[in-house]
Amino acid sequence: MTIIEATKELVRLTGNMQNIELRTTIADIQDKALGLQEENASLREKIRDLEESLRMKNKLVPRLNSYWAQRKDQPEDGPYCTVCWDTKRQAVRMIKVGTAGQFDCMGCGSKNVLVLQDEHDRQQAQIRAIIDQHNQEIY
Repeated sequence: MTIIEATKELVRLTGNMQNIELRTTIADIQDKALGLQEENASLREKIRDLEESLRMKNKLVPRLNSYWAQRKDQPEDGPYCTVCWDTKRQAVRMIKVGTAGQFDCMGCGSKNVLVLQDEHDRQQAQIRAIIDQHNQEIY
């Protein structure tokens, strides 16, 4: 039997009693018990949030002006917003907008231009091709 159920039973048992002071005390106990139950639920939620934050902290690594989650036997997950994580400890995934490597955070509105590895490799190959072509024209 929970404390709320116990106080309800007390109210039921003392329902016919004319002792106002006793009934008032029981009602106060019931209110305090309800407050403790709500506080307990709130604290449990905070614990869950902190545990999740700790799990993410152990996974996140900074790279390319953002955070990326390292996962066993899976590719990196991300990018996550550095502003949201560094200020509020919230892992907010950034959303790709357009095709130029721009990622926006829906949590704080920050914008980040990322050159992802495959895009970086493609750009480097284009630069090398231009340099090679230029060198051939000179010699």
